[in-house]
Amino acid sequence: MCEEETTYLGQWFHPVLNPPAFEHLARQVSDVTDLETRRKNHRVGNQFHDVSSKLEISRFHVKSIMDRVSFGRDNLPAMLADLAADLETNPDQHRRVATEKTLVVEFRDHVVVAHIEGLLTQTKCLLDSLAQFYSIAFRRSVKTFSDKGKNVLKDLQNLGAKHTETATNMAALINEAKNSWIDDAIEYRDELVHFGQLRQFRCLYLPLTAATQYRPEDVSESIMPNKQPTEEYVEMLLHQSHGFSAGWLRFVFGELRNQS
Repeated sequence: MCEEETTYLGQWFHPVLNPPAFEHLARQVSDVTDLETRRKNHRVGNQFHDVSSKLEISRFHVKSIMDRVSFGRDNLPAMLADLAADLETNPDQHRRVATEKTLVVEFRDHVVVAHIEGLLTQTKCLLDSLAQFYSIAFRRSVKTFSDKGKNVLKDLQNLGAKHTETATNMAALINEAKNSWIDDAIEYRDELVHFGQLRQFRCLYLPLTAATQYRPEDVSESIMPNKQPTEEYVEMLLHQSHGFSAGWLRFVFGELRNQS
C-alpha cells in the first residue's frame, strides 16, 4: 500500500484579500517576540502564526463592525422613512398599542451581528492559543484557557521555585485582564454557544411612542449586553487583547531565550 505524499501548505496573505487594519497593534505584539527563534523553531513559529492570525482576524472584525455601524447610522433617514410608511398603514392601532406597551424597534443588521459573534469566538480561540504557547515555552500540558483562565492560574502555581517571579507576574497579568475584559468576553461567547445569540445585544434601536415620524437623533446607539456602546466595547476588546498578548508573549519568549 502506497503512502500518501506529504503536502506542505504555504499561506500567502495578499492585501487585496486581507486589507490591513490597526497595523500598529500587530507590531505591538510582534515586537516583543524573537524573529530568529520563530524561524529556527518550527513549533514556536507555527504557534506564533496561530496567535498573530487570530489577532489579525479580530482586527478585521472590529474594523468591519465600526464601518457597518457607521453605515447604518448614515442610512437612518431612509430607514426611518420606511418605518413611518409602515406605521402609517394603521396609525390608530399603532397609537393604541404604543400607549399600552413599551415598544422598541431594533434595526437588526446581520452583518454587525456576524462580526460581533466572530470577534467573540476569535477572542476565546486566541486565549486558548496563548495557553498552548505557554505550554510550549514552559514544557507544560495546558491546552486551553478554560474556566476563564483558572486552569492556567493553577498551573502557574506549579512551575517551581525557578520560575516563582515569572509565575507571579503572569498570574497578575491574567487577573488584571480577567477583571477588565476576559471574563465578560468569555461570558458573551458562552452565551452565543448555549443560546445561539447575545440576547441583550442591540443594533441601532428606536424606542417607539404614539408617533409615527422619527428623526435620526431619536435612535439609540448599538449596545452590548452591559449597555456599553458596541463601537466602544469592540475597540476596547481589540486593544486589550493585543496588549495582553504582547505581555504574555514577552514572558514566553523570555523563557525561550533562557533555554537557548
